[in-house]
Amino acid sequence: MVCVLYLTTCPIMACRDRKQQGYTPQFEVKARTRKVLTFGVPGQGLYETTDLLVRYLNDHLDSVTVQSVACANLNDYQAKLKNGYFDLTVINGRQLLDAERSGYTVVGRITDDSRTVIFVHKDSGIHQFSDLRGRTIALAGKNTLSGVMMPLLFLSRQGVDVNGGLHRLYVPSFESAMLDVYLGHASLGAIWEPMWGMYLKQRPEIAAKLEVRWETPPLVNAGVLFRYSIDSHLAARLAGLLFQMGKDEQGRRALQRLNISGFEPADSTSFRPMEAFLKEYEAVIQ
Repeated sequence: MVCVLYLTTCPIMACRDRKQQGYTPQFEVKARTRKVLTFGVPGQGLYETTDLLVRYLNDHLDSVTVQSVACANLNDYQAKLKNGYFDLTVINGRQLLDAERSGYTVVGRITDDSRTVIFVHKDSGIHQFSDLRGRTIALAGKNTLSGVMMPLLFLSRQGVDVNGGLHRLYVPSFESAMLDVYLGHASLGAIWEPMWGMYLKQRPEIAAKLEVRWETPPLVNAGVLFRYSIDSHLAARLAGLLFQMGKDEQGRRALQRLNISGFEPADSTSFRPMEAFLKEYEAVIQ
C-alpha cells in the first residue's frame, strides 16, 4: 500500500491565555472556507526544499490553501500525475508533453536550463568514458528525463555502450541514486543538477565521498502545470506569484532553497526542443 504524506504550510492562530476569565475559543471563518489545492512533489525527501515555496504561496493567497502531496517515489508521482491527482506541480519529460491528456495545461517553466550531473564515488577509479564498461549506474525511475534519459543519451553520444556495456540499477528517487553510489552498490549515478546541490547541503557526509565527473548539455527545464479545473482568475494569481518570486524577499529565499533562479511564462510550444531529444533517445536507447 502506498502511503501519501500531506504537508501543509498555513498560519496558526495564537491562543489566548486559558486562565483568562470567560475564555472562548475563536475560529477564523475564512480558514474554514478556503479551497485546498494539492501541489505534487516527487518524493518525501523534497518536502524541505518545497516548504518555503508553499509557505510563500499561502502567505499571498486569501481564498485557497496549498498542500504538498509528497509521493512515495517517482513512479507513484508519475501515476498520480497521469490520473490528474494534483492541482499543480512542476515536471519535465514525456509526462509534461502528455499533460493535456491528463487534464493539465502548461503555464510556465523554470527559468534556468535543465542539466543532469553524472557523479562517481571518489574511490571508483572512473576518470574517462572507457572506464565505464561493465560498471553499474544508479538511475532514478525508469522514464524520467533528468534521471535516466539525459544521462544515458549523453553517455551514448560519448561512445559508451549503454545498451550492453553498462549495467542499470533503477532506484526510486534521486536521493537513492546518491546513497547507492555512496554505499558502493553502483559505480556512478545521475541526478538533476538543482537536486545535487540541495542534497549535498542536506547530507554533507555524502558530499565528502562523491564528486561530479560529467555534466549533460542543457535542455529546456521543468514546466509548471495547472489542472484545467482551477478557476481562471485563481490560476492567473498563482502564476503571477510564481513569476514574481524574485522580486520578493520571501520569494527569493524560497528560490534559493529550490536552487533555481526563478519561474517564467511558458506554454506547450516552449518544450519543442524536448520532442527532438525524446525522438533521438527512443531511436538510440534500448
